[in-house]
Amino acid sequence: MSPVQKLVELRQQWNERAGAEPLLSDKEEVGEDAPRHDPILERRHRWLEACRATLLSRRSLVDAVLLATVAWLVLARQSSTKECPREVVGDVTGVFPQFSQKIITFKHDPDFVPEDGHKFFTNETKQKWLDLVPKGLGWIKVDHPRQYQDLPEPIKDFGGPDQPVFTTSVTHQLHCIYGIAEAYSGLKANPSQHGERMPWHVNHCFDYLRQSIMCAGDLAVEGQEKTFPDGIVGSDGWDGKHVCRDYGEIYDFLDEHRATEDHWI
Repeated sequence: MSPVQKLVELRQQWNERAGAEPLLSDKEEVGEDAPRHDPILERRHRWLEACRATLLSRRSLVDAVLLATVAWLVLARQSSTKECPREVVGDVTGVFPQFSQKIITFKHDPDFVPEDGHKFFTNETKQKWLDLVPKGLGWIKVDHPRQYQDLPEPIKDFGGPDQPVFTTSVTHQLHCIYGIAEAYSGLKANPSQHGERMPWHVNHCFDYLRQSIMCAGDLAVEGQEKTFPDGIVGSDGWDGKHVCRDYGEIYDFLDEHRATEDHWI
């Protein structure tokens, strides 16, 4: 018996004691050049492959769990802190919902600022302005203020730490326009009584409205005027179509969350 055959026989005997399959069948003829297979190494290789497959499957499971955890944390943060998308002339705090939009054509309405300055101070004209704004002039109570981001300092002497009061630009702008129209009509109606000096409020409104107009950057295309006196060339803007928020929805929201029952403009 050659040394190689002897070695194979010894390994077969050892494998049988260990419960392993013999490397070669007894019926196989073993020669000097027979390949040397080690069943222990083969079993170890199969065991390592099985472990590797198990680890890969467990790693995929761990990755899935981690991904789900991250998604849950993101959703939890979004639900605890309301974030509003950055919308042109929109709300960055998250206090206001998203309102519908509509296309509106501007139309001339001289009744808000009559040519006769005296008529501006009639009850009919005042009521037209009051109808534009809800009670409270857009001053609203904000519940759970910690849910929102970048809130300004609340208006003093209204609300409390858990329900502060704020206003919004649209009603502030209408308030300013009314103040300017009131001062202008007063000068037209009785220049000697109102004098030449504008009150501080009107000066504030001029600057506030200037910045509001520049911020909105309304790019509605406007054409030839239809209402100017003869000889005046330009655009009166009454035929331009504007993309606007639904002011009725805004009015209803402000009215529902109003901080006071007073009605003024």
